[in-house]
Amino acid sequence: MQELRHLRKARGLSQPELAAATGVDQATISLIETGRRKPQLETLEKLAPALGVDVRDFFPRSSPTLPLFEPQPAERVSLANVTSVRQRATLEAELRRLYREWESGELPTDEYSSAVVNAINGTLDAAQMAAKEAG
Repeated sequence: MQELRHLRKARGLSQPELAAATGVDQATISLIETGRRKPQLETLEKLAPALGVDVRDFFPRSSPTLPLFEPQPAERVSLANVTSVRQRATLEAELRRLYREWESGELPTDEYSSAVVNAINGTLDAAQMAAKEAG
């Protein structure tokens, strides 16, 4: 995952420094950066705050989004703010399904990246709408 390496270096962090700041093993960070390991959502959720980004920032900006899930950059919400158990479970199930399809070769990498971004954006948008309605 080139974005992880790019974000880490842009912040002047070494792999050991990022590992110490996040509790993610340095070997895991190295494997993710070189593409030899696919990151899990929980790992990205640990890395994102240490790098000052949202999880969605790990995925290329060139990935197309569906109009229904158009992100609202000025009003971003962290996945940590998705407090609805149902929304979080739905996102996790969708990400697992997409990963299985990608791993089996049924889903090309570019479509996988786009689908992951759309799933995350959709959950963030739903959480944001729920927060506005509640507040």
